[in-house]
Amino acid sequence: MILLIKAELKKIKRMRITYVGYISILLSAVITSIQTFTMSDGTVTFADFTDMYLYNNALLFYPFTIALIGGYIINREYVLDSLKNLLVIPVRWCDIVKAKVFILILLAVNFSLVSAILSGIICLVLKSPDLTIFLFFRTIFCFLILGISICVGILPIVLWFSKVRGKYIWGSILAALLGVTSVFVVNGKLVNWHPVTYCFTFVSSRLTVTAKYGIIMSCMAFIIYALLSFLIYLLIYKRRK
Repeated sequence: MILLIKAELKKIKRMRITYVGYISILLSAVITSIQTFTMSDGTVTFADFTDMYLYNNALLFYPFTIALIGGYIINREYVLDSLKNLLVIPVRWCDIVKAKVFILILLAVNFSLVSAILSGIICLVLKSPDLTIFLFFRTIFCFLILGISICVGILPIVLWFSKVRGKYIWGSILAALLGVTSVFVVNGKLVNWHPVTYCFTFVSSRLTVTAKYGIIMSCMAFIIYALLSFLIYLLIYKRRK
């Protein structure tokens, strides 16, 4: 398994599809900067900027980006017709998929770290009065939780639409729609169950209305999406020879 992960790491370094992730978080930072400048009285606080950045990443960019990259790295073996060569080694297809999912989670962590560092640099340039070392490290933790949680929430879509060659694009579109339309549930009763917004309870109370037992419901949602991903993996990939 470790060898498969190392092999996938080497592959992902050569894939330009990862540029989509870095471009998206950079674009999100630009949008966030414009929004915070427009809404502020001239002073941009680190707390306001990071909350808005988390919000934009979650609703506008992370779902589509994670689904697109995840679907691509799984579907790539079909497109390049390299699956039959991999299975000769012999390596089970289900193990290859596990390695690819692990790489996808690592990418989500990477994008989250870059986003957190970028927010710190921007607010340092803007001389945000509340920027402290403690708040910066707390922000890194929040971005990591957001990235991993959305990755788990979107993973069932990635696995389901990657089972057939070329269909992962539809999964990316569905994930993007989930992200954009999640704005309608942010302050509603479904916020703790939606695959994009359920993590808001973990990262910031200012992103949504804090409901009673919100943390418990969000934890349950995380477990449900993880189990659903595992079930799809067993039914589709584990059974495939």
